[in-house]
Amino acid sequence: MPLPHNPRPARRGRAGLSLTQTARKGGLSGRRPRQSLAPYWDFHALSSSSVHESAGSKKKILKKLLTVIVKTFLLPTIDQSIHSKLQPKTIMKKSLLTLGILAAAAVGANAVTIVDFGESNSYVSANVSLVSPSSPAGNFDFSSSNISPASGYSGPTFWGGAIITAGNGTGTAATNWRIFDNDSNTGNFDAIQVQKNSIDTGSRYYMTFIFSSTAGNFTIDNTSSSTFTLNARRNGGSTISSTTGLRWVLQDTANNYYISELNDGTAAQFGSSYASGTTAVSQSSLVTGVSWFNYNPASGILGGIGSAISDQATFFGTTQFKSAGFWYGAGRSTNGNIDMHFADFSLTAVPEPTTWALLAGSLTTLMIFRRRRHV
Repeated sequence: MPLPHNPRPARRGRAGLSLTQTARKGGLSGRRPRQSLAPYWDFHALSSSSVHESAGSKKKILKKLLTVIVKTFLLPTIDQSIHSKLQPKTIMKKSLLTLGILAAAAVGANAVTIVDFGESNSYVSANVSLVSPSSPAGNFDFSSSNISPASGYSGPTFWGGAIITAGNGTGTAATNWRIFDNDSNTGNFDAIQVQKNSIDTGSRYYMTFIFSSTAGNFTIDNTSSSTFTLNARRNGGSTISSTTGLRWVLQDTANNYYISELNDGTAAQFGSSYASGTTAVSQSSLVTGVSWFNYNPASGILGGIGSAISDQATFFGTTQFKSAGFWYGAGRSTNGNIDMHFADFSLTAVPEPTTWALLAGSLTTLMIFRRRRHV
């Protein structure tokens, strides 16, 4: 369709050429033919499973989103602002509405795997001991230094600690404190093994492992896009009490820690079998479905659990996190061993919405063209 007649003389770009001619020399064209929008509005493709594989996928999403903005929003708007009689306010309203739709689509498509330990059999080629910043090995309180192996290990780095309280294991080294290569206890996946043999009734073994995000800062919501998952095998240790079980741990960008309530029941205690994907403890209602507490692990893996967070909706709505992990407590009701094998831990969440920076840049470009229209 021909453009409406514009009685004003053609605007001049570089070297005396009209704006359209200038665009054909290498700039933007306000009169390019309309293209099919189908390839660019396929947001199902943007939110496919491949999006969740790595932080690099996030960049691909943002690049595709910018392509959507330029091809379906900026060029048509520039065309209207130059060649039509629409009022600038009308164009701006249409622009803001389009930006809002695109932003909502971008946020919905942007959940990724933030932390991913296992399932893998390529982290180590032989059993490798974990680091013990303080002695004895596998029986020390929390450390902010990495306890993941410094060499011979290619998995994600992590820190934390493990400590035995009460009983005859207090103050003694662990039997095994390592990455177990091709652990037959977990389907031949490499696993974090924390083991102490021959401890007596009443002993408790508390441990925590915290991993940095591989996708930058992130937020937690109350949908399935924010989900903790842990799969492990427990050999020995049968006590289920008020202090043992599984908790989730978060660290914010100001280095404050937070810990969830205990997961109740035998599932959170794990068992003497491991089946990939079917015996895992998974939890996604993290804001209204789980109580959270302030946590200072430097005061003790167990003793650092503090006061409850009263307004969780506001807290999670305004807090940016950078690390996540889990806390586990195992006990004995009879004399024997405690032997934990952690082979699969992950957190899926929403990265910090840097998409807004792209949207703001696009809006700035629009405002520049709007201003030029009135020069």
